[in-house]
Amino acid sequence: MKKFKWVLLVICLLLVGWNVNAYKLGIEGRASIKKWTYEESPDGQYTLAYGDGPGYWVWVRLRKKGGDEVLADRWFESKEPYKSAWLGDRVYYSHYDADGPIYLPPVWLEKWLARLP
Repeated sequence: MKKFKWVLLVICLLLVGWNVNAYKLGIEGRASIKKWTYEESPDGQYTLAYGDGPGYWVWVRLRKKGGDEVLADRWFESKEPYKSAWLGDRVYYSHYDADGPIYLPPVWLEKWLARLP
């Protein structure tokens, strides 16, 4: 039983280390974007900003039109050209919908995660 606890502790520490490193890489990647491109929703309520990061990484940010608060912040890897599609109550932001849609308005968890540095 004692060995199981140590193995579980090591696995948890590895997972925490992995996530901290991924978070750090995300911060560095977002800071490296030199040019953002903006696209308005068809109803004019939201603005979607996207920019190319290092490698094939793409960052996407959703804001209310004219607002400063980021409502949703996503990043994904794509070798395909960036595409977005505004469909009713959601926006699809990557080629082949690899990462899923952002619902409009974004859910509370999406807003909370977007506030992280």
